[in-house]
Amino acid sequence: MLGDAGYAVNTVSPVDVPSALNGPNILLALPSLESLPFNAFTAVAQFLAAGGSLLATGGEPFRDPLYLTPAGHWLDGVVLQ
Repeated sequence: MLGDAGYAVNTVSPVDVPSALNGPNILLALPSLESLPFNAFTAVAQFLAAGGSLLATGGEPFRDPLYLTPAGHWLDGVVLQ
């Protein structure tokens, strides 16, 4: 839909969100802000604080951050405790 509306669309993985927010005139579209890697949460918050635009379609924002373990697995804070 965004492409049909004239936006140039780039799909990135959740871990690449911080590096994707590197220019002006970006509309960040996410299916959910509920559970993302912690660095992505931080990058999104900074992007919004700087006046960035966001389209999120579900989930309670910033509720369940994910953390990368030394073994390379993404776990939420409940599992890490």
